[in-house]
Amino acid sequence: MNNMDSTKKNKVLELEAKIQILENENEFLSAKAEENLLLNRAFEGINLYEDIEMLFLNTLENISVLLEIQFSGIFDFKNNQFTCISSYALFNNEDKSDVYLKISEKVLSYLSVNRSCFLKFDDGDIDFRYPNSHFKPDNFLIIPLNSEIIKDRYFVFANGIDQNNLSERASLFDKIIRIISAKLDKIFYQNELKKLNTELEKIVEERTSELTRQNEEYVALNEEYKTLNEDLFVAKEKAEESDVLKSSFLANMSHEIRTPMNGILGFAGLLKEPDLSGELRNNYIRIIEKSGERMLNIINDIVDISKIESGLMEIFHSATNINEQIEYLMSFFKPEAERKGMQMICSNPLSVNDALFLTDREKLYAILTNLVKNAIKYTEKGIIEFGYLPLKDQEEAFLHFYVKDSGIGIARDRQDAIFERFIQADFGNTRAYQGAGLGLSISKAYVEMLGGKIWVESELGKGSAFYFTIPLIKEINLNGIDEQINSVQNRYKGSKGLKILIGEDDATSDILISIVLRDISREILHASSGFDIVEICKNNPDINLIMMDIQLIGLNGFDATMKIREFNKNVIIIAQTAFALTGDREKAIAAGCNDYIAKPIDAKALITLIEKHFS
Repeated sequence: MNNMDSTKKNKVLELEAKIQILENENEFLSAKAEENLLLNRAFEGINLYEDIEMLFLNTLENISVLLEIQFSGIFDFKNNQFTCISSYALFNNEDKSDVYLKISEKVLSYLSVNRSCFLKFDDGDIDFRYPNSHFKPDNFLIIPLNSEIIKDRYFVFANGIDQNNLSERASLFDKIIRIISAKLDKIFYQNELKKLNTELEKIVEERTSELTRQNEEYVALNEEYKTLNEDLFVAKEKAEESDVLKSSFLANMSHEIRTPMNGILGFAGLLKEPDLSGELRNNYIRIIEKSGERMLNIINDIVDISKIESGLMEIFHSATNINEQIEYLMSFFKPEAERKGMQMICSNPLSVNDALFLTDREKLYAILTNLVKNAIKYTEKGIIEFGYLPLKDQEEAFLHFYVKDSGIGIARDRQDAIFERFIQADFGNTRAYQGAGLGLSISKAYVEMLGGKIWVESELGKGSAFYFTIPLIKEINLNGIDEQINSVQNRYKGSKGLKILIGEDDATSDILISIVLRDISREILHASSGFDIVEICKNNPDINLIMMDIQLIGLNGFDATMKIREFNKNVIIIAQTAFALTGDREKAIAAGCNDYIAKPIDAKALITLIEKHFS
């Protein structure tokens, strides 16, 4: 019996032990399930919220609800305030700013080296005030956040005396808070990495853009350097060509100047021979005159090309009768053409009234003179024809001039070169014709300055045709000019018996002009200064003609002319100068002169000029 009772008793004890084990396992599993549920909720919040405050609040809400925590919050010890409180704790909608917490230095020191701190309210290490009078805190659990990016933040949990003891939950809370800390650090570093990646992408983009821009600049610079090198190569070739051409030009100039000088000085010396016959003397004089004319033409060309090269050549527009210029050239060059056995023809299709237009008369005359002289020079037989045609395109009217000859012609590969400066169609050591080769380059420059263009059509051995255009400008104000000319022409019907005043400070020139004018004058007066000319003119109101030198002693010819015009509007004044620069004629006309002649004075040209005003 006793053995049976003992066996039963042992059985009971064994069963009770097994039951206890099962209860313990059940408690462990329940705790573990609770812990897992809480961790899962925390993980859900961590994965759900990127905003830190929302993450904190979600964590507090889950802990408070699942573990029945009466108060949970996050306290910022640096600013001494709660930054977040679970809404579960604020069941009466209290403001979190009304919650007060203060912890002793001993607790803070303890938390600096430990993961958590459990406190009892009665210990005196914590002062906690909560506006809800129903909540009486008994025990506290404080766990530092321990995040690398958020400092001085602490999780604070509190329960009343009748609630769960928080010390039993310290390890679970610590685990959750560790997970939150890691999440916060991960979010921070991810954001930092994202920011750095964005900045790096921006830097790479900017650098790529900068490199692209620099590459484009390098490409542009390379193209510029390439173009510059090409330009330098072309400039070098042009410079070398220019040196050759200028050397050729200087050689030609030396030849062209020395040749007439040789004629002048040589035959002037022969005139000194005592037994020279009259016929030979006259021949020598004609040779000297011809050499002098040739020398003068060369000097004029050099002066003109120099002004063109330096940009000092100016345009002086004035009323121009193109028919008169054509007829004058015809009368001037026809004898020379006939002496060579050639026929010369000119064309004036416009009427007298329509032939008047506005242009630079001197430059137009120089262009036509150069072209006609060349036609005579390079033609041995046949016909020379020159003139103009009025044409009009869609935009403007213009005069189309032409000079045609049946001479030697120009090779096709030289037709552009003949208009270049320092270039002749036949330049080289062998020269068949006289001339410096500047006439066409001067003519081209003049045509372009007048707003036109010039070109040539030629076939070697069959002659040449030069063409150029000039704008036909008809806006001319002739008020008073025609009346003045008519008044003078009616007053003097012939050039015989003129009273003439010669204003000249050079004795040789004064004698030459006096000899030329003696056959058409009844009286010749002389003055060597501008002041004397003005005074003589005042005292002799019947003077018909004044030969006015521009360069005078005291008062120059321009100023003297303007003073004379103050009291005598009708006297004919012809300016004369040795400068002979383009533009001098226009200056003389502007000062009040009626006409202009350049020195050295050609007797025939001077008489023709005077007859134009008195016949």
